[in-house]
Amino acid sequence: MNVTVGTRGSKLAMWQARRVQTLLEKINIRAGICRINSLGDQYQVATVADLGGSGVFTHALDRALLNKEIDIAVHSFKDLPTRLTEGLVVACVLERGPAHDVLVHRFEGGEILADTPITMATGSPRRKAFWLNRFPKHNIVGIRGNVDTRLSKLMESEWYGMILAKAGLERLGYTQLITTRLDWMIPAPAQGAIAVVSRKEDHNLITQLTRINHAETECCTRVERDFLARIEGDCLAPIAANASVIGKQVDLKAAVLDYDGCHKISIEMNAPLNKSLSLGKRAASEANRRGAQHLIN
Repeated sequence: MNVTVGTRGSKLAMWQARRVQTLLEKINIRAGICRINSLGDQYQVATVADLGGSGVFTHALDRALLNKEIDIAVHSFKDLPTRLTEGLVVACVLERGPAHDVLVHRFEGGEILADTPITMATGSPRRKAFWLNRFPKHNIVGIRGNVDTRLSKLMESEWYGMILAKAGLERLGYTQLITTRLDWMIPAPAQGAIAVVSRKEDHNLITQLTRINHAETECCTRVERDFLARIEGDCLAPIAANASVIGKQVDLKAAVLDYDGCHKISIEMNAPLNKSLSLGKRAASEANRRGAQHLIN
């Protein structure tokens, strides 16, 4: 079997596509890679919200799939809307990398003082909200672009540091730049995971793709994305969820914040692994009961 793998053109996206390519070749599927620029890639100065919000990184690949220009599309799972374009389906999820966020200092890192008016950079409303919730006297500047662009802007700036995902830095070989692991900052739903999307009608291909699916990652990301969907949020909302399998149990930590980080609703729930299907939805219902949707609307 031969397939064409669609991906965005950034270094990180290409790393992810090549990872899928390698796994496919191990099960005797030949895979070529096709680069497709998304709207978000073409206009890196405008904010994601100004470009249309959720889906700006995925619509071009969706069109290519539906037009049969490619056979599968590879995405950072956290970028995928919870409602996929009609006719498409997540066919498999690869084993997850590190899910947490980290801090990269402009200079050698030191202790972060809550009362010192430093400036931090992030393009994520979730990271901004978490940071301001913990350090309300700090200043946050927005930033967009691929990882290399962001790191270059950091080094040219007067900012104290930048918040990024460890998975992206690790995959690009920048692990040495990480100065602090932010364990108190709950990741975005499905952060660190790679999703493969296909046409719903391609049953034979989907069957083959299940051979590279990672069941534990699929379970955890489903719980997290169920939480996100039930809150009725997207990648622009300060919503966090991280599930993990501990023995025969799934533990979920989740949070919803307002955009300035002044208020936070935290949720911790668990369920037996064989009864975890509704865990994300139950956690979201509890968050909504406590006013989560009022924080993000």
